[in-house]
Amino acid sequence: MDRKDFFTKGIKELAKELYKTPVGNFIDLRLQTIVNALEPFANYSEDVDTNQKSNSNDKNNKTIHKVIFVRPPGSNPNPEKFLRLCNTCGDCIIACPYNAIFKIEGIEGPVMNPNLKACYLCEDYPCIEACETNALMPLEENTFPYFGYAEINIEKCQNYELLNSRKKKLNCSLCYDECPIEDAISIYNKVPEILENCIGCGICKHQCPENAIEIKLE
Repeated sequence: MDRKDFFTKGIKELAKELYKTPVGNFIDLRLQTIVNALEPFANYSEDVDTNQKSNSNDKNNKTIHKVIFVRPPGSNPNPEKFLRLCNTCGDCIIACPYNAIFKIEGIEGPVMNPNLKACYLCEDYPCIEACETNALMPLEENTFPYFGYAEINIEKCQNYELLNSRKKKLNCSLCYDECPIEDAISIYNKVPEILENCIGCGICKHQCPENAIEIKLE
């Protein structure tokens, strides 16, 4: 293996082997803990709920912050079958070039949350290619994974002040410009509007300089 192959392939293979060891799992959990602590949207409760939406109050009327997670692209839609197929090897986690797939303590198998890390809809979906157990299967041609949908707080948008104004130049159009899905977002009356083609990938959220977008997961 020459030097180029070592840095493009060799290190990835070493990472895979390390990941499967007790030391690798220890390192992964510690690194993920740091990421979660730094991420402003990662307000976890003690009981992370992957299926139900957030509850606003507990028995003591204290606010509980729950984060809903979804599975990686191509995952079996049947949760029980997905967990039977997934051997939690971590290959999809390592394969993702954007670190959008991760593990969370208390949840079996890989998860995602586009509010934390966007899915950039890689053309070849390396996460799916890395899966050897068919827990993640290739998507049908011309289809995209579905995570949920984006919601925009228009009052936080930089273009809010332009509503009904005569000014033609927008203050910002990053969410519209960077959206990879056709007819998922438009600019109407100078402010962005989410359309029904939105899949909730999270790219617009992470492009927004005002944090005006949140992905509602389903």
